[in-house]
Amino acid sequence: MMQRRTVLKLGTAAIGALALAQYEPSRRVWTGKGFGADLSVIFYENNNDTAQTFAAIEREVERLEDVFSLFRPASALSRLNRNGVMQNPPEELVELLQLSKLIWTATGGLFDPTVQTVWSAEGHALNPAMGFEQVEIGHDFIQLAEAGAALTLNGIAQGYASDRLARLLRRRGHAEHLINLGEFAAGDGPWRLAIENDDAQRVAHTDLENLGLATSSPGAMTRANGQAHIVHPFGKTPIWKTVTVEARSSAIADGFSTAVALMPKQQIDRLSLRSLGIATIWLEDQNGVVEKIT
Repeated sequence: MMQRRTVLKLGTAAIGALALAQYEPSRRVWTGKGFGADLSVIFYENNNDTAQTFAAIEREVERLEDVFSLFRPASALSRLNRNGVMQNPPEELVELLQLSKLIWTATGGLFDPTVQTVWSAEGHALNPAMGFEQVEIGHDFIQLAEAGAALTLNGIAQGYASDRLARLLRRRGHAEHLINLGEFAAGDGPWRLAIENDDAQRVAHTDLENLGLATSSPGAMTRANGQAHIVHPFGKTPIWKTVTVEARSSAIADGFSTAVALMPKQQIDRLSLRSLGIATIWLEDQNGVVEKIT
């Protein structure tokens, strides 16, 4: 399983809101565990395939954890970190690393999977990360240039997995769905979701439809040395209390919410949101002031 890096109340809010609505016999809710979180998937049955869809969801979650989990020694990512190179990597790992490289570039290096080297060191200093430019990504191989280098995709894999489940549900004819694998992917809707910070205070709400949503709260957890669990690749401290990003995919929302939590406002203002696939950003500063950027 993956360690959760955010505290999100949206799933509970969404399910609670639906419970207030008129009962609909076709609505189905799958719940389970994975990626270090309680998971839920809501969809509407249209062909009496609930049991088969539940089983397909469980298989897909298990399969994706076998690619991305740092807590499974045999996962693809664990093997890459251990060996420093991987021949014929899973296509999901290649796809997500390529998207991570795009976000790394767009954020000036603030989204950097090589911060796993900082986590692994468990030092008390604010050590800089190795640098994602040292990672070579290809469809036939992936290579970490430096000995002892390691990657984590905890800042984006949950969003990516939510997107993969959304594709699965659409293939099975369930276009109306809400997926919560720690980050959210919504199909046809809209789905009204409350956004809360790590103090369980509501800071905003949104009506999510065919978009992804992710929230990062650096103060939600701390590392063993007392520093924020969202690691700044250049050894600095996070700037924002809570960041929520709504984007065309949950993976994009997930990756950018991680990076924007470390980003000065001037740099955020320079982001080309539309070209990056971002619809909305909510920022909560350390004084609790919330700003919405579109």
